[in-house]
Amino acid sequence: MKYKLVMDLSDNLLECKVCHNYEFITWLRERTHYFTSKLICFNENGTENVSNTTLTECVEISVIEADAQQKVVIIVALIVLPIIMLITAAVLRKKERIKKQRKVEKDQGTAMTAINVQNYEYIVFLSFSSEDALFIDSNVVPPLTRTLQGRVNKDIKPLCVGDTAFTLGRYIHDEIISCLEKSQVLLVLLTNSYCRSRYCVMEFQNAIQLERPVVVMTTDKVDVTLMTPMMRHHYNINTRIIWTKRNGDYVLKCSWDKICDSILKLV
Repeated sequence: MKYKLVMDLSDNLLECKVCHNYEFITWLRERTHYFTSKLICFNENGTENVSNTTLTECVEISVIEADAQQKVVIIVALIVLPIIMLITAAVLRKKERIKKQRKVEKDQGTAMTAINVQNYEYIVFLSFSSEDALFIDSNVVPPLTRTLQGRVNKDIKPLCVGDTAFTLGRYIHDEIISCLEKSQVLLVLLTNSYCRSRYCVMEFQNAIQLERPVVVMTTDKVDVTLMTPMMRHHYNINTRIIWTKRNGDYVLKCSWDKICDSILKLV
């Protein structure tokens, strides 16, 4: 005996108004002989038999929805992509400008050093009292030498440190003048002991006579009555490096990078 397979979909309304069931409806229509009831589609017109008209409307709605989605994608692409491209181009231009500026600054610095090295051997002549030698050796010479050396080429020495650059057996006054002539900037650790030292005062006066720029560094309050008039003048206007005591240790108020920037600008 042969059995005929049938399906009863009377309680399963198809929602073809959103066209999600279009392919399934098409498949069902080709197999109507298996069903015991009519195919009913639920759409914007209510409920109706699945017919060619219903399927045609469903196809048209599908096309409209697809076109709408495509238009949204196109509009987003036309608006968003140009904005992204403009932002990217602006970022790249800024990076390129910064890169060129750094290269120019580096080239200018190299050119400046190349010119100055013909006439000078040192960038800074470090002037201080022998009573402050420990502070200078511990807190000033290492970081200042390291930072300055990173800014200029190796043909010029960062620091001329007092006695270490003097030639043995020669008159100290002549050695002071010789070292000052080879240096571009005078960096002074101005303390009370510096003001009382005859040799320190001589170094300062010789630097002024040679028209060397002066940068003043202090660690404590200095008795202005001990200063010469020229020292007092530079103390008031050229004090750029200030140390303060914190928990028994000296702390620099600004960075060595900024200090070296100021020194090189004077050069």
